[in-house]
Amino acid sequence: MATFQQLHDAKETAKRDFGSMPGVEGIGIGDGVLRVYVRDANVKDRLPRTCENVDLEFVVTGEVNPSDP
Repeated sequence: MATFQQLHDAKETAKRDFGSMPGVEGIGIGDGVLRVYVRDANVKDRLPRTCENVDLEFVVTGEVNPSDP
């Protein structure tokens, strides 16, 4: 299982490398994995399965829009 530091470092790399790709809605830390929130299941086919030796878990969310205060 990845340490917190490994997860944090991998998250920063993932945000830089594919966080702004169309269909990627967000990236977070899960239980020993990075969670990549994607608009639809097809998006994950364009993404790696690991980042810095940390497994990625994909969560289909649909489109995410920031809420207005």
